Amino acid sequence: MIKRIIFDLDDTLIPWTKDYYQDLAKLIHEYDVNLSLEELIKISEGIDEYENNCQNYNEENFKKIVSDISGIEITDEVLMLIKDWVSNCVPKEKDSELIATLDYLSSKYELVVLTNFFYDVQYKRLEKYQIAHYFKEVYGADEHSKPNKEAYIMAANKTDLKECLMIGDNKRLDYDMPRELGMQAIWVTDKKEKDEKTITKIAELKNIL
Repeated sequence: MIKRIIFDLDDTLIPWTKDYYQDLAKLIHEYDVNLSLEELIKISEGIDEYENNCQNYNEENFKKIVSDISGIEITDEVLMLIKDWVSNCVPKEKDSELIATLDYLSSKYELVVLTNFFYDVQYKRLEKYQIAHYFKEVYGADEHSKPNKEAYIMAANKTDLKECLMIGDNKRLDYDMPRELGMQAIWVTDKKEKDEKTITKIAELKNIL
């Protein structure tokens, strides 16, 4: 029996698109930092590598390690720019199917978010996209990040892991690891996998839960 549904955020609840980089270009001028858009995109790629190799999103570690990976110094000002930028990375239009699905699911289950980035940034995105109120709790990676088992236990809170369902687009982080821990999981993907529980979009959950 499922009691708690744990959602990933990026490319699960909120899509990530290249269009967001246009807003980043504008912020560069507002912050008056001496970085090109190309350098900030390189930093963004460094953030992806940071996620794959670090236990949490500690600001000091983040600045040091992403600086080492990208070869570009991450100052306090650059970190503020990145967080400000990401906090506004949401689609301009609402997804009516997503809203209807969250309405339905929140009437039956506890909904929470588990995301691999700073809590304050990701919560602002949920608010800006006007879906924050559907979630009982939002867990950032400030203490624990996926795929560390502590992250999933944190998101389960006091709910038995067997009664938790993880949903996300990353097979390793949102499907394989939760299942290893005893959670149920659904992988959001366009791939057709014979032995995996998959959906292509969140709206499909209304038909199976």
